[in-house]
Amino acid sequence: FIFSREFGSYVAEAKPGTLAFDLLEYMEHVVVADESFFGTLLRATEFCTKLNNNNLLHISFDRWENEEKGERDARKCIMADRDHCGRSPTIMTTDYAAVLELSGQLFARKFDDDTDSDIKDYLDALRQREALELKGEIEESVKQATAFEGHGVLIVAKDTINTEVPLCLGLGEARNKVRLVPCFEDWVPETLAPNWETGAVIVEETILHTRWSIGPCSKDGSLERSVETAELLMTPGNFSSVGPRCMLTQVDGIREGRCLDGENGMQETPGGTTQVFPCAKRWHQFFSFGNGDEVPKNSIHVSIPRHQVHRLRDVGYPEQEYYLCLGVRGRGAADEPNWQPDPVMEEGEDLFPDEDNLEGEPLHKWNGMQIVATRCSNKGAVIEWVYVPFIVETDNSGEGKGKDDNSEATNDQTVTLEGGRGKDSEEEESNEEL
Repeated sequence: FIFSREFGSYVAEAKPGTLAFDLLEYMEHVVVADESFFGTLLRATEFCTKLNNNNLLHISFDRWENEEKGERDARKCIMADRDHCGRSPTIMTTDYAAVLELSGQLFARKFDDDTDSDIKDYLDALRQREALELKGEIEESVKQATAFEGHGVLIVAKDTINTEVPLCLGLGEARNKVRLVPCFEDWVPETLAPNWETGAVIVEETILHTRWSIGPCSKDGSLERSVETAELLMTPGNFSSVGPRCMLTQVDGIREGRCLDGENGMQETPGGTTQVFPCAKRWHQFFSFGNGDEVPKNSIHVSIPRHQVHRLRDVGYPEQEYYLCLGVRGRGAADEPNWQPDPVMEEGEDLFPDEDNLEGEPLHKWNGMQIVATRCSNKGAVIEWVYVPFIVETDNSGEGKGKDDNSEATNDQTVTLEGGRGKDSEEEESNEEL
């Protein structure tokens, strides 16, 4: 950290009667005293009004000290039970590349070449490319947040496209739970043209909390929306075999700006029921899109850091996988047997229909039920998704038609075809690129 000459003098002099003087003797008996001493003085003295608590450093604590293999440093744990220790900073690996790239911070720790040297090569390549882009020596190689013109996207369960009630990734009427919900108002499905998913939809026709923003995304690899199938086509990068990792955020409603989160923290293993939470830029809030190689095609998935997978395998979960896909409970052949009931489930709420032999049943039976992050090998449970951009009705002034404006479009109004097509048009433009 950086401190002022005034604060430095206060600490160095430590005059009797000041907190600095009294705290010095106490800190002689504290483990890693420097991490407590300066922060305590800054927070508990007149300097508290001058503190800027942002050191531009990314650091993650998701590895417990007692999880380390081999000989442990006894000085890091003063508890009577040596297995009840605190956390040490996680060593940054390529598993955290997207987190580092999109963190907005200038610095990070910890790095260890013996554990993973590729992460530094990744960051060097990223910075070199960004420098050349800024100088105008190369074109921006990956376009971000431009595919849907800022209007958002409807994420549709592929198996339900041609059903009476197409289902989408969305939220319920209350709380933060992510569910499989109807995409449209009741009167809309019967008006949809064939292959409607390859075009675009109007905000006023969709249910609240079904509009998502994809991005920002990491730049290793590429994503492209096919106008023929509405799928997101993923190309792996030089470092990431699963391509770009993106945040999925709610576009409107009272949960606008909240991020889809693939880890509920209530299970012994990663995954479980999904929710939207404030964006914390953790690994379980970065999603990739399957191309059929390592994970099912058209799936949405998170990548579990390798050190967590190895730890889980060591402590009794040998089948723990590296990827978690969005799906439903009860429809697959390999649901996690160790999952515990969600303690915040509402009365009468279920994760799957109250029927026997649900494996392979039509997905519409899970209408309104919560989406889970399950192992990607759980065939039948994992959902394939397609992506339908929104268009915004505008009048001749270019101003958008509000969500609460239920008036019909007149001859004086036009429909912008940004990222899609008009409702009655079957003509397509070129592929859209993320």
